[in-house]
Amino acid sequence: MHAATLEVLNALLNLQNIRELLLTGMALLERPSEEVSKASLVLIVECRSIDRHLQLRRKIIKILQPRLEREPRRDQALLDTITQFIPRIATLLQGAADTHVKHAAIACLDTIIEKYGKSTANAMVAAAEVVAGSEGLGARDDRIQVAALFCLRSAVEILGAATVPVVAIALPKALGLLEMTLNSGSESTQVHSAVCAFLSAVIAAVPWMVTPQYLDTMLKLIHQSTMGSLAPSAQEDSMYVLRLIAGHVPPRDCFAAIQRTLAQAMAAGPLVRPNSEYFGND
Repeated sequence: MHAATLEVLNALLNLQNIRELLLTGMALLERPSEEVSKASLVLIVECRSIDRHLQLRRKIIKILQPRLEREPRRDQALLDTITQFIPRIATLLQGAADTHVKHAAIACLDTIIEKYGKSTANAMVAAAEVVAGSEGLGARDDRIQVAALFCLRSAVEILGAATVPVVAIALPKALGLLEMTLNSGSESTQVHSAVCAFLSAVIAAVPWMVTPQYLDTMLKLIHQSTMGSLAPSAQEDSMYVLRLIAGHVPPRDCFAAIQRTLAQAMAAGPLVRPNSEYFGND
């Protein structure tokens, strides 16, 4: 019965245009009200009696995300509705205990940033701060951490200097996450690649946020990551971050950071092992 209910909900929601779908989604993500059709109210009661809206919320977000990706419209009415919808998704991320709902919420925000970020900048920056917080980047689940890092990467790439408050929250957390991953011995390629993607966006878009302390930490962690057993693709991610540092951070700051970290790097060994696959088979 529950599966059938969700299928009916899917069909009903997909009949609406994108703006109507967003308005309905906002109502359904909060609580039943007079704005919601009688048919939707019946569906909400059914879903609530089974799992307190969890599957309903996931279903709504999973319907919305591909519709937003495909939507060709960019008129002001739609943008105004998306601006109203963004804080609802951020609130859902803050309040949801289910990791699947959190992951879906972050993925939906990532889609909105990529397509409508510049037109909804203020709302997106506020939502990105939530993603950078304890319920996103600070979560214990690897999948949520990775999704949060890629979402924040998109925000920094598209919104640039407007994300300075977000970077101030996320950058130390991202570096701490990479350090914890490397020191734990797990060497998660997904986490490593996600951190490198976020660092790359920060270095390219807001290089002045890379203070001497952060720069030292980046160099140490990148060196440590290339000394481990990560896949060649992950090592390439590390080398790409180094190339961006060389291209965007003032040379004076780069040389000073190398001087501060060189002794530790020399003691640890070469940047990339000579026999590693990184150099190929030649």
